[in-house]
Amino acid sequence: MTRMAPRAVYGEFSEDGSEFIVREPRLPAPWVNFLTNEEYCAVISHTGGGYSFYRDPKTDRILYWVGRDLWRDRPGRYVFLRDM
Repeated sequence: MTRMAPRAVYGEFSEDGSEFIVREPRLPAPWVNFLTNEEYCAVISHTGGGYSFYRDPKTDRILYWVGRDLWRDRPGRYVFLRDM
């Protein structure tokens, strides 16, 4: 008897496991990714909302600052990065 994986509610991993594909964008809480190096950081949610800052998120913000209130996440500007 083979076991079947339970059906994912919000999404699932790709066949090769390299990415998680969100199928239902209405998640219980925003799902954020941090894109950062030692000085610059961008916090981007699954809907495209978020903010970015240089060194200090309170004093050196570059884009919209939501503070700790990610529940009011709104889609924002989109930046696509490509590894050349």
